[in-house]
Amino acid sequence: IPASLSCIAFVSHRGPLYIWTISGPDSGVTVHKEAHSFLSDICLFRWHPLKKGKVVFGHTDGSLSIFQP
Repeated sequence: IPASLSCIAFVSHRGPLYIWTISGPDSGVTVHKEAHSFLSDICLFRWHPLKKGKVVFGHTDGSLSIFQP
């Protein structure tokens, strides 16, 4: 579940993670530089179904990374 339901997240290759808040007082793009320079490209990412704001990245080498902005 995203931290806010008005958010869109984007990540490409090895990061960083971008979160775009599309409405509200905090609207705009936030770059999470902590989620970058992974050893393998990201091929998939998903929000945790219960823990608000937590995301997991799946990498092309089969590894997983967990991040909570």
